[in-house]
Amino acid sequence: MLDTTNDRIDRSVGKAAGLKALRKMFAEIMPLTEEARLEARIAVSLWQRALNDRAMEVGSYGRVA
Repeated sequence: MLDTTNDRIDRSVGKAAGLKALRKMFAEIMPLTEEARLEARIAVSLWQRALNDRAMEVGSYGRVA
């Protein structure tokens, strides 16, 4: 999911810089489409799990899960 989101952001931002690049990035992150809403639901649920699951802590697997 992160790769899909990042790829979409990269395509949208392209060679833009500064505020223009930020606006394009934020437009892709905001849950304005069905795809972005699904990604947001997944991300938020993973954040909640990470807060409460010791196995997901940094270092548990030698990396961030």
